[in-house]
Amino acid sequence: MNTKRQLSLLISPAVIFFISIFLALTVSPGLAQQKVDPSKPLLVVSPFTHETVIAKMPVGWFMANRFRQGDTCAMQFLPAGETADTLTQMVTITTMLDLQQKVNAKEFMQAVIKKMEESKGEAELDLKPISENNPNDVMFEYSVKYPPNKKALFPNQYEVQRIIAGKDGIHTIVYHVRKASISEKERADILQFMRGVHLQSLPIEAPGKSTKGT
Repeated sequence: MNTKRQLSLLISPAVIFFISIFLALTVSPGLAQQKVDPSKPLLVVSPFTHETVIAKMPVGWFMANRFRQGDTCAMQFLPAGETADTLTQMVTITTMLDLQQKVNAKEFMQAVIKKMEESKGEAELDLKPISENNPNDVMFEYSVKYPPNKKALFPNQYEVQRIIAGKDGIHTIVYHVRKASISEKERADILQFMRGVHLQSLPIEAPGKSTKGT
C-alpha cells in the first residue's frame, strides 16, 4: 500500500472511524526531519481552528507530517532520529471540524472500538477504557498482537487514544507504540503526556471557518 493510499484511508470521511488502525501506517518515508533542540520539549499548537489543541511533546520530538483534506486535519510527530521505516513511537493529533454536532466524544469512541473489533481479523485485541465518565472527554488503551502463525495485516502495537469534543469539532490524540506490550513506567509516562493535552480558545473571528482551505 503506497503512502498516498495510506493517507486517503486516514482522512476519507467514509472510513474516518478506522483512524485507530491506520495511524501506525501513515508516515511518509520521504519526509525530512525538522531541526529540533533535543534538550527542550516541543510545544505543539494546532493551527486548524480557533479552539486549538495544546500538547507539550517529549524532549527531542519533531513534526514529521501535517496534512488536511476537507474538514479533517492531522499532524504526526516522531522521536528525534526516527523515520517512517524505523519508528518505535508516534503521536498523531487529528481534528474533525463540526463532527461534535453529530456525536460526542464517548459516542465516537464507541464507534471506533466497534470498528476495531469488527476488523481485527485474527489479531488479539485487548481494549480497556481509562476514563469515560465525561462524555465529551474520554480515553482508552488497546494492544494488537498477531499470533506467530498468523499473517499480520498491520504491526503489533499498543496505543492510547484520547478523544475530546470541543466547540469546533472532535479532536483525537493518539500515542502509538510499535510493540504490543509496554512496561508500567512507559504506560505511566504516556498517560501523563496524554492527560496534559488540552484545548485553548483563541480570539479568531468565525471559529473554524477562517482556516478552511489553508
